[in-house]
Amino acid sequence: MADTPSSRQRWHDQQPTVARSVKLLEIFPPDYQILLGETIITLAEKHCKAKELMANLRSLGPEKVLSIFKSKGKRRPYDQLPTVHQALNYMFILPDNERLYIAGHVIVLVGHMVAYFKYSMEHGSPVYLGTVAALTNSYAQGQFKDLNSFLAQLQQSTEIPAGTPIETSQLATFTAVLADELAAPEPVAKTGGERDTKIAHDNTDMKIKLDL
Repeated sequence: MADTPSSRQRWHDQQPTVARSVKLLEIFPPDYQILLGETIITLAEKHCKAKELMANLRSLGPEKVLSIFKSKGKRRPYDQLPTVHQALNYMFILPDNERLYIAGHVIVLVGHMVAYFKYSMEHGSPVYLGTVAALTNSYAQGQFKDLNSFLAQLQQSTEIPAGTPIETSQLATFTAVLADELAAPEPVAKTGGERDTKIAHDNTDMKIKLDL
């Protein structure tokens, strides 16, 4: 990555942590992208006032306003999913530090999802979209402690998981790709250095390197 971001770069490629979060999202099948999009929207509205920013676009400057209107052309793959389209527009309009905050959450959440997928495959348990929705919603609400606690709650639930279980070979394929991406070296910004931030959920603290 060049020291000075290229104007031809996609906006989320200009910050390595944000680029990683979007790349992870794009690996998922559409239904799972929507769940991540819902999480981004919840976090951005709750912690970053994204809804208020979107309602007052003029305060963001002409360049961002123009980009938001261009995005309505829906030329990018994720723009075909209204929830993901809204989520990434939220990330786009946020100040750098808040965008990094959301991106860090996405990376942590995907790590929890991958751990759940691996656990399910190792134990021959089906993965239902409704169950993954429960995991992502729990995280978005700040109620997710760790995978073991989530699995314990899942075993106590009498509700039938919603949706058709994801096909095993498809699950294995994108889980492997996600795991490889998460295991790759931390992206490093060549301008401005990095700082660490902690994302806390109840008793869980996760430190993530964020670009500045």
